[in-house]
Amino acid sequence: MSSRAYNFLKRGCGDRVLTAAAVTSLSALTTASKRNDALDIIRNLEIADRAVGANSFGSASSADATSTTPLALALTSSSFTTGNALPDNVGSRAAQPGDLTNPQLSWALTGTDAANVVEYRLSVVDTDANNYVHWNVTGIATTTVEIAATTDPTTNNWAGTPTLGATGGGANTVIANGWEPVGPPAGNTHTYTFTVTGRDSNGAVLVTSNVLSGTYTGV
Repeated sequence: MSSRAYNFLKRGCGDRVLTAAAVTSLSALTTASKRNDALDIIRNLEIADRAVGANSFGSASSADATSTTPLALALTSSSFTTGNALPDNVGSRAAQPGDLTNPQLSWALTGTDAANVVEYRLSVVDTDANNYVHWNVTGIATTTVEIAATTDPTTNNWAGTPTLGATGGGANTVIANGWEPVGPPAGNTHTYTFTVTGRDSNGAVLVTSNVLSGTYTGV
């Protein structure tokens, strides 16, 4: 291909580079080739866009146009750090019955489709006791992103009207926030896992939080 023909084609491509396949095909042109023939070849070849990696003549790819951020739910606690001991006052080592409290929890939802989440559900189980349930709360409003540690078992700190579901020991074993205090056998250390899920209007799980785990040794 003559330099004149190549420079014409390069100008036709604008701020893009011709692929190796394009150069090979275009090299078959003679200096006498019609410009329309050259442009037809350009239109039918893959042109790589230097700036955004788009397809022919720089049009954005469908993947870029419809990119989304996956849903994510980050669960944290100011009462303990995951993998470490739960505080004494969430179970049988509390100094007085009136000192019993639930652990504090906070969660944060992110992602393109966050608006599809209409409800949170909280679950805490003892993995060393056949997943004995210590906390089971459903219908948590999406405006609620925290449950405080209560200092009064007769006070409910949940905002709105979530459902405080059954725990392993039944209604008589829970404190106001629906938390059943932990109490493994004396000298035994059990592990408790904390999980929050985000649900759609049909109750289907859209996102599951990271799992927080805490240990507790019975007395």
